Amino acid sequence: MKHHPTPLFILERIKRGQGIKWEEGKFFLLGMKGMIGASFSTIFLQRLLEEKIGYEKIMSLYYAHGKFQGQEGVRIFNKRFGYPRSFKELDQLLDVHIGQFQFTGTGKFEWAVKDIKNKKFIVKGKSPIAEEYALYFKTDNKFIDHFHRGLMAGFISEVLGEDLYCLETSCVAHGKEYCTFLIKKEKEFNHKSKDWKIQKIDKIDLLSSLNPKKKPLI
Repeated sequence: MKHHPTPLFILERIKRGQGIKWEEGKFFLLGMKGMIGASFSTIFLQRLLEEKIGYEKIMSLYYAHGKFQGQEGVRIFNKRFGYPRSFKELDQLLDVHIGQFQFTGTGKFEWAVKDIKNKKFIVKGKSPIAEEYALYFKTDNKFIDHFHRGLMAGFISEVLGEDLYCLETSCVAHGKEYCTFLIKKEKEFNHKSKDWKIQKIDKIDLLSSLNPKKKPLI
């Protein structure tokens, strides 16, 4: 029987290695400066952008942001804790990274399908953003979790070394029990389906688009 590290195990390892600390009014996670904020503020910003910029445009921007964070998060974690030195199997590494959502307050998610061979994944859980959004605003059956979609596609793509795409197929903001995300190769989605047409994004690569002075990998 395989024993994979639990999120609690990884959190304790991060804490022992001083991966989480506060210093001179600053919060650090794995050596990166961070900020702790309220979810209601996040969703008010998202709603404001929807009104001022447009739903379709902000969907692409949030997706790109989430994918960027998911990819960089895997790279930074692997550099800090060692892959494949510490985590020798892709299956194990995927479990570790999906567990990290809990550390950042991004939600508790689990695999409904984890098919590494065929590169098809279904993730389910409750997005705090979708829950919070529904408390304040009507969703009109629009999907809310653009950032989460990007996160899912980003971290799985980075672990597998192949670009995958993510659609949300159910959302707690619509009264569903779980938010459910389908991740697989873009060409394998039904491009005539309603979900695809509603959630199709313009692809944006943050690094190439913004040309930063340095890359964020620490």
